Amino acid sequence: MRIRSMTALLGMLAWSHAVWAQTEIESPFVVDRDKVLESTHVIAIASVLTDPQIDRDDSADQYAALVAEQLRQSGYTVIPSEAYTEILDMMIDQAGGIYDPVTGKRDDEKHSLVTKLAKREFRLQHDFDAILRPAILKHAVRYSGGEASWRGITEAGSKNSAAGRFWLGPGAGFLDALSFIARLEDPDGELWYASAGGIGLLQLYDGTSKVVVPVDELLGDTARGARAVRIALGDLLDAKADSGDLASNGQNAPGAIQTSAGFREDK
Repeated sequence: MRIRSMTALLGMLAWSHAVWAQTEIESPFVVDRDKVLESTHVIAIASVLTDPQIDRDDSADQYAALVAEQLRQSGYTVIPSEAYTEILDMMIDQAGGIYDPVTGKRDDEKHSLVTKLAKREFRLQHDFDAILRPAILKHAVRYSGGEASWRGITEAGSKNSAAGRFWLGPGAGFLDALSFIARLEDPDGELWYASAGGIGLLQLYDGTSKVVVPVDELLGDTARGARAVRIALGDLLDAKADSGDLASNGQNAPGAIQTSAGFREDK
């Protein structure tokens, strides 16, 4: 289920733009790292927010599953996003819907009330230590020297050869890209952890023009998705492993993730 809460998306965008402006982040832990680790054993996953410019309905479910898988493999107990969406859907049905049957527009007052009630019911039904709020956002990244590097990945930003880039392509510029955002909050909404992982470029230079990379090509690539989630959650997963809670199965050893798609993760 794709959720497009404009308030939540604006909050994500404001935070993400601050992140893109930084070349390095000392730590994604907003509060004391040890406090988070000691307090967090059960994580509820919220519905994945998707940028309104992304038109792919199944990407949210795919990324929610990737998040749940990686958290479980690292030793966390997970309450999947379906648990919340089931309660939200029930509340919407009980309210008779949240869209005006004549205009088709959403009733924001009713939506706010339904969401508030759904969150309250979710907390009554489920005992969790923290909630992970994931999102997929579109944004601009800097291109230079034939490559674009951001949030843990580096990709070729041009279809031209090295000679072609010298004679035809721009030396630097900006290209649209997709990234996965992860924010961990306590049950009352206090931000504990925030990070992001690059998914891929939505544009490439071809000569002096930009060509579009289909969204389906990026979001349909499970290897890309797993890589982006791993980068965004990396410090949280590695910290869990360092704490000794991770079973010694070797599935989440730190280091670069090699994939068959031919891209690399910068650690």
